[in-house]
Amino acid sequence: MKGYALLVGVNKVDVKHYGTGKNLCCSLNDTNTLIKFLLSSKLYNKDNIRIKNAVNAKWDAVKSEIQDIQNLANNDPEGAYVFLYFSGHGASLMPIDKQFLCFYDRMVMEDEIQSQIQGFNENCKVFITLDACYSAGIINSPELKGYFTGLPGKNPRDFSETYDLFRDIYDPIYDAYEIYEFVPEAEINYLCAAAENKKTKVGPNCQSNSRFTGRFASYWSTADRNSNYQYFYDLFSSTPGSTVTPFIFNEKSDFFSTTYPLIFKKTNHGTTN
Repeated sequence: MKGYALLVGVNKVDVKHYGTGKNLCCSLNDTNTLIKFLLSSKLYNKDNIRIKNAVNAKWDAVKSEIQDIQNLANNDPEGAYVFLYFSGHGASLMPIDKQFLCFYDRMVMEDEIQSQIQGFNENCKVFITLDACYSAGIINSPELKGYFTGLPGKNPRDFSETYDLFRDIYDPIYDAYEIYEFVPEAEINYLCAAAENKKTKVGPNCQSNSRFTGRFASYWSTADRNSNYQYFYDLFSSTPGSTVTPFIFNEKSDFFSTTYPLIFKKTNHGTTN
């Protein structure tokens, strides 16, 4: 099995579109940390790790990278393990009942993201990790829909205002996916930093990781190598004083119930249904 990865760190966004830079200085640290972990797994080489940070994290550029990885991974005779990671802002807009990830140039609706993920075929095992507020809402599940609008009032413009100002962009996208159904062929596992109505926490300073990605890296380093993904996830909620309780969603879990995250050592710990 060969590893492919796309790491996206949106530490700032286009002021003209969002009304403010909404800086998240930890996002670049997050992607840099995960590069080291991916390379240490021996499944990845530098050529198969794609990175989009800051002004390069525009949706069309990220989408192009996903499609390029799909072309390689879908046809890899060894089988493919794909790690997709995002660190940045998330938004949940109640009036239209949609969730978004905030890329540099614009907010990207849940359906747009799902439609790209759907391009992976049965040859692929896809692990998606989202370090963003309200990120569980990106998952297409009826019980996971938005409860919160925008960011706190201290920001010059919240995300709902951005949507209203740029309806010429967002309304056609909303209409295009009105009857969209997410039916992936690949085995997929999600790890989201927050429930659909919860915010995440930034790191203590700009030299650190975000709280979620910091714990992700720590647990990845120290977890029992005989464990499976569910054991890995359980560490988030079982650690005393943990400020992060991520949301886990197994679209298809057979593969992920019998392997350790990014190590691929078989386990006897059972399933994660």
